Amino acid sequence: MRHEHLRSGVSPGGVEVRELGHRWAACSAAGDLAFHWKCMMAPPTVLDYVVVHELCHFHQFDHTDAFWNEVDKVVPAYREHKEWLRRHEAGMDV
Repeated sequence: MRHEHLRSGVSPGGVEVRELGHRWAACSAAGDLAFHWKCMMAPPTVLDYVVVHELCHFHQFDHTDAFWNEVDKVVPAYREHKEWLRRHEAGMDV
Protein backbone atom coordinates (compact mmCIF):
# COMPACT_ATOMS: atom_id res chain seq x y z
CA MET A 1 0.00 0.00 0.00
CA ARG A 2 2.05 2.86 -1.29
CA HIS A 3 -0.52 5.64 -0.72
CA GLU A 4 0.73 6.32 2.79
CA HIS A 5 -0.24 10.00 2.82
CA LEU A 6 -3.94 9.08 2.80
CA ARG A 7 -3.78 7.47 6.21
CA SER A 8 -2.92 10.65 8.11
CA GLY A 9 -1.29 8.75 10.93
CA VAL A 10 -3.94 6.01 11.02
CA SER A 11 -2.62 2.49 10.52
CA PRO A 12 -4.79 -0.43 9.47
CA GLY A 13 -5.35 -2.86 12.31
CA GLY A 14 -4.67 -5.67 9.88
CA VAL A 15 -4.70 -6.49 6.18
CA GLU A 16 -5.87 -9.77 4.72
CA VAL A 17 -6.87 -11.34 1.42
CA ARG A 18 -9.88 -13.64 1.54
CA GLU A 19 -13.27 -14.49 0.07
CA LEU A 20 -15.61 -11.51 0.48
CA GLY A 21 -18.63 -12.66 -1.46
CA HIS A 22 -19.85 -9.83 -3.68
CA ARG A 23 -17.51 -7.15 -2.27
CA TRP A 24 -14.08 -6.30 -3.63
CA ALA A 25 -12.79 -5.05 -0.30
CA ALA A 26 -13.89 -4.00 3.15
CA CYS A 27 -12.77 -1.60 5.85
CA SER A 28 -13.98 -2.29 9.37
CA ALA A 29 -14.71 0.35 12.00
CA ALA A 30 -11.67 -1.02 13.85
CA GLY A 31 -9.47 -0.17 10.85
CA ASP A 32 -8.96 -3.68 9.50
CA LEU A 33 -8.74 -4.01 5.72
CA ALA A 34 -9.77 -7.08 3.76
CA PHE A 35 -9.41 -7.59 0.02
CA HIS A 36 -11.20 -10.17 -2.10
CA TRP A 37 -8.73 -12.66 -3.57
CA LYS A 38 -10.07 -11.82 -7.05
CA CYS A 39 -8.57 -8.33 -6.75
CA MET A 40 -5.19 -9.93 -7.32
CA MET A 41 -6.26 -10.78 -10.89
CA ALA A 42 -7.12 -7.17 -11.74
CA PRO A 43 -4.67 -4.86 -13.53
CA PRO A 44 -2.34 -3.01 -11.14
CA THR A 45 -4.06 0.34 -11.76
CA VAL A 46 -7.43 -1.17 -10.82
CA LEU A 47 -5.93 -2.76 -7.70
CA ASP A 48 -4.46 0.64 -6.78
CA TYR A 49 -7.96 2.11 -7.04
CA VAL A 50 -9.36 -0.58 -4.70
CA VAL A 51 -6.60 0.10 -2.15
CA VAL A 52 -7.12 3.87 -2.33
CA HIS A 53 -10.88 3.38 -2.00
CA GLU A 54 -10.42 1.46 1.24
CA LEU A 55 -7.80 3.86 2.63
CA CYS A 56 -10.18 6.76 2.00
CA HIS A 57 -12.60 5.09 4.40
CA PHE A 58 -10.25 6.14 7.21
CA HIS A 59 -11.42 9.70 6.47
CA GLN A 60 -14.99 9.11 5.29
CA PHE A 61 -16.59 5.83 6.32
CA ASP A 62 -19.55 6.04 3.94
CA HIS A 63 -19.74 6.79 0.21
CA THR A 64 -20.65 10.48 0.39
CA ASP A 65 -19.56 13.13 -2.10
CA ALA A 66 -16.72 13.98 0.29
CA PHE A 67 -15.54 10.35 0.11
CA TRP A 68 -15.54 10.28 -3.70
CA ASN A 69 -13.76 13.65 -3.79
CA GLU A 70 -11.01 12.13 -1.62
CA VAL A 71 -10.71 9.14 -3.97
CA ASP A 72 -10.65 11.47 -6.99
CA LYS A 73 -7.70 13.43 -5.56
CA VAL A 74 -5.53 10.31 -5.64
CA VAL A 75 -7.07 8.33 -8.54
CA PRO A 76 -8.67 10.78 -10.98
CA ALA A 77 -9.57 7.86 -13.30
CA TYR A 78 -11.38 5.98 -10.51
CA ARG A 79 -14.64 5.87 -12.51
CA GLU A 80 -12.89 3.90 -15.26
CA HIS A 81 -11.47 1.43 -12.73
CA LYS A 82 -14.82 1.07 -11.01
CA GLU A 83 -16.41 0.32 -14.40
CA TRP A 84 -13.64 -2.19 -15.21
CA LEU A 85 -14.45 -4.09 -12.03
CA ARG A 86 -18.17 -4.06 -12.84
CA ARG A 87 -17.57 -5.36 -16.39
CA HIS A 88 -15.05 -8.07 -15.49
CA GLU A 89 -16.16 -9.40 -12.11
CA ALA A 90 -18.09 -12.37 -13.53
CA GLY A 91 -15.11 -13.58 -15.56
CA MET A 92 -12.54 -13.29 -12.78
CA ASP A 93 -12.39 -16.84 -11.55
CA VAL A 94 -9.82 -19.61 -11.35
